[in-house]
Amino acid sequence: MNKTLDKWVLNRTLTARQGEVTEYMICGYTNAQIAEELGVSKNTVATHAKNILERVGVTNRRKLATLCFAGSEQLTEHLELSDGWPTALSFTLRSSTQPLDERNDHANTSSLIYRYVAEQVYSTLSERERELLSFAALMPHIDLSVLQHAGYDDAPDSIEDLRNRAAFIIPDKTQRGIYHCHDLFRNFIRYQIGFENGAALKATHAKVGSAYEAAGEFASALYQYSDAKDTTAILRILDDHGFALLEEANGHIVARAIDVLNPAVRAKTAMPLALRGLLEASAGRYDQAESYLKRAANRAHDPEQRAQMLIPVARIAANRGNPDLKVLKDIENDKRVSAETRALALGIALNVQLHLGEVEGAAEKIDQVVAASTKASSPMVRAHLLRFAGAAAVEVGDHLLARELLNSVAEFASVAGLHSIASKAFASLAIDLGLFHHDATRHLSFAQQALVAAAMGGEKFDLQISSLLLFVAEVRRGNSQQVSFLERQLSQLQIDPSRLADISMGLATRNGWEGNFEAAYRVMSTTWEKNSWVADRGVAGGYCAIYAAASGRMDHAKTLVKQVTNLVDRELSPVTQVPMTALYGDIAMLFCALAEAIAGRQTSAKRILKRQLAMELEYVVRLKHLITYAVRAIKSKAVEPEEIVCDIEALQQHGFGSYGMLVQTVIERFAAQ
Repeated sequence: MNKTLDKWVLNRTLTARQGEVTEYMICGYTNAQIAEELGVSKNTVATHAKNILERVGVTNRRKLATLCFAGSEQLTEHLELSDGWPTALSFTLRSSTQPLDERNDHANTSSLIYRYVAEQVYSTLSERERELLSFAALMPHIDLSVLQHAGYDDAPDSIEDLRNRAAFIIPDKTQRGIYHCHDLFRNFIRYQIGFENGAALKATHAKVGSAYEAAGEFASALYQYSDAKDTTAILRILDDHGFALLEEANGHIVARAIDVLNPAVRAKTAMPLALRGLLEASAGRYDQAESYLKRAANRAHDPEQRAQMLIPVARIAANRGNPDLKVLKDIENDKRVSAETRALALGIALNVQLHLGEVEGAAEKIDQVVAASTKASSPMVRAHLLRFAGAAAVEVGDHLLARELLNSVAEFASVAGLHSIASKAFASLAIDLGLFHHDATRHLSFAQQALVAAAMGGEKFDLQISSLLLFVAEVRRGNSQQVSFLERQLSQLQIDPSRLADISMGLATRNGWEGNFEAAYRVMSTTWEKNSWVADRGVAGGYCAIYAAASGRMDHAKTLVKQVTNLVDRELSPVTQVPMTALYGDIAMLFCALAEAIAGRQTSAKRILKRQLAMELEYVVRLKHLITYAVRAIKSKAVEPEEIVCDIEALQQHGFGSYGMLVQTVIERFAAQ
């Protein structure tokens, strides 16, 4: 606020509200403009203005401004320069680059003189130039290509001419053909050309929207059509590009456009219903999402559009653990539906079947999905298909193909602004490298990239999955601080109940590091068998056996060891799994050996330790060496800390510090008594 105004408000010459109104008055705002800025009526502003002039003791606004700015050297400079408006305008713009403390002192002066100079500039413009500027004033920045689509073929020359004659248009430093208009002058133009007239404003918004649509910038077009309240144009953009706009993280623009529609249109028209469903899904409200999407599909007359609305229903159901293969198969077999949409249904169905353990014919179907991606006309469809194929390749164990496809789609989707698809691709890479290749470093890196892309896309499911993957990576590393932070984040995201086993395992593991074995057992004993992946289930069972023995439940520990041993021999041995997956069976059995040692069953512990490792991976060899030492130390009650330092450090370096922390805690508790 101006210093004189500050003084008037402090000594109660003016109220705080009158001080606000005075600021606008001395900057040249009309009563109508002030009312709009403050959200009050014009009559209220008129009353304030009358009282302000009386209280200050002046008869008009010019005298009020002079009184406010009395003694300002910069005001004098501006007034002296105002006879030559280009110079004055340049001076005003230069003053906006001054340090913040100086700018605050003179902000109102600059506003006042800038508006005055702008009037002088505007009065010299031709009708054509005014029309061009009125159009440009509604654009976030002046884009020559869009202006040319609007019929201003001479836009490059006109904008350059205006830029040379005045200082209010500035070329962008990084993008050719892009200019920026000073905000004060932009606001002046909007009012000066009669934008108080609602019909004129809507018509200009519609014209700008049409230009953006012609230029292929559909998000900007939809934004302008929403301001124009042009229902026909809004429905056209939503029908043709609504799904793509959501994939490109333009949900806020789509939601704004839907809100403009008549309530009856929103409730009964297929595409607005479908898009509302996808917006609900993005926010994690899956029941509402399914309801909207099913209503939309029932109202869709075109088989292609109906299929595009049912596919998200199937994806949501699959993500929630309730897959509906029939819907997907019906779409696959419907010849009225485009080849691209049928391929999308095939890609989702393939991943659902693999998740259910149905692997027959998977390699052939992956090839079909990849082939379909090469023919896809839409970048969004191509990215989806490649991601589906990559995720399926992870499931069938073709890891080279998986990484090739997923790296390709992650890079492509990131560049194309398809952030949700990019996040899912990074998440699949994290799963492939972390879970199937035991590469904790790259697991962490891809999980972080998945979270960044998810944050840019804004879809809640992606945020949940990427945060969960990052949580698993930090638990493995033994990073207690990050685990605590991610726990809080996951609680805010309201994680899907089907994925709670991973969080429970992390919570129990952290309690184990800290020696809270009773708490760790209470959590793990009720959740370890709920892990959907057999490798996770085996390791979780081994953890639970340790917590049972360490909390004094020796009989239950024995039962757990038997259960885990049977699980490993049946489903996690080198005979039934590839070596990389069978290694999880090795880790589970090493944990069982430690549980048996804690329970005092040394013979059983030693017998387990004699089992051959599926693969001599360094971190597993280090873990076996560490647990072998722990078994001996628990029996002898003699601890030589230097013997385990190298093993613990090696586990930390490989990203599996959590294992070392747990064994170290067990040694401290049970071998040093």
